[in-house]
Amino acid sequence: MEVIGRGKLHGFVKKHAHAESPAAAWLAEVQAAEWKSASDIRVRFGRRVSFTAQGNTVFRLGGNKYRLAATVAFNTQSVFIVWVGTHAEYNRQRF
Repeated sequence: MEVIGRGKLHGFVKKHAHAESPAAAWLAEVQAAEWKSASDIRVRFGRRVSFTAQGNTVFRLGGNKYRLAATVAFNTQSVFIVWVGTHAEYNRQRF
């Protein structure tokens, strides 16, 4: 998958250095993936992923300390990062 919007992820890691390892692991895993459907994402991430009614995919990173919301375009093999933040910040967001 091609990851678009990596600047949001890098900006978050600059503010939260302890998120660097889980963010890097997520990025490497997603870039190596070839998902065809949401089921493929669910198989790989299990309970660490959820899907919103608005069409976003929310990944739980770092043992649920962080959240990353993205839009996945299976037809173009692209993941568009919409938002990255802490679990507490996520609770104040609407996706």
